[in-house]
Amino acid sequence: MDIAEHLKKIFDVYAKNWLSLIVGLIAAFIIPVILAAVAGGALALGIAGSVNFNTLMTMKSLSDISTLLGAVNWGTLGIYMILALIFLIAAGITGVAFFTGYYRYCGDLYQGRKTSISAVFQIAKEKWLTALVATIIVAIIIGIINIIVGALGLSSVGMLSTINMTDVSALATLSALGIVSWLIGFIVGLFFIFVLPSIAVEDRGIVDSIQRSVNVTASKFVKVFLTFFVLQILLLILTLIPIIGSLLVLLVYFPLSVLLPISILKEK
Repeated sequence: MDIAEHLKKIFDVYAKNWLSLIVGLIAAFIIPVILAAVAGGALALGIAGSVNFNTLMTMKSLSDISTLLGAVNWGTLGIYMILALIFLIAAGITGVAFFTGYYRYCGDLYQGRKTSISAVFQIAKEKWLTALVATIIVAIIIGIINIIVGALGLSSVGMLSTINMTDVSALATLSALGIVSWLIGFIVGLFFIFVLPSIAVEDRGIVDSIQRSVNVTASKFVKVFLTFFVLQILLLILTLIPIIGSLLVLLVYFPLSVLLPISILKEK
């Protein structure tokens, strides 16, 4: 299929199954969202219960470290921070697991198979460790690349710091650097965009799914780049819509972004 056919296919699948896709999305992420909310609540309670704000108000400046240290009950804050971290890690693990399950659920809908919400939880249970390890490996690889790109970017900005920033050419160069940085990050992400779909839909292992993702993107780079770029434009348009835009991003863009890699993987 060409780019237009992939986009038409995922929009058709969404149009026919929009309610199932949204219900599956809610089922997949309700637990991670609750865990993340508990983590945020624990941190907020820790700050509220361990910080003496009256003492903080007596600070003469931000450099008044002794007053700052004295205003915080570090033992209480530490306990709440540990609790928040535990729930945050749990949210991350369940998020990866259920996201993988949602890929299988969407894959079944894409292929016209009968499925149910239980498929999300079943695949999450079976594939959570594989998906988690693969995600960590990918995160490390992308992190290393980002550090290298960031170091190059900082060196470029350092060179530009000697230039008069009222100079239009200097500002244009900074803007160009920002665009290039985003483009590099976007392209790097594309090489790993098929990892979780490969695990969920094709039952691949950790190394195999990473190799599959890299190979698919490398062999179909123009198609992958342009189709996901179109989806990024859709995301930009939706974010510009006041209030309802955020809801459309969650309920429309997100399922489409899950269906698209499945469509490319299943291409004959």
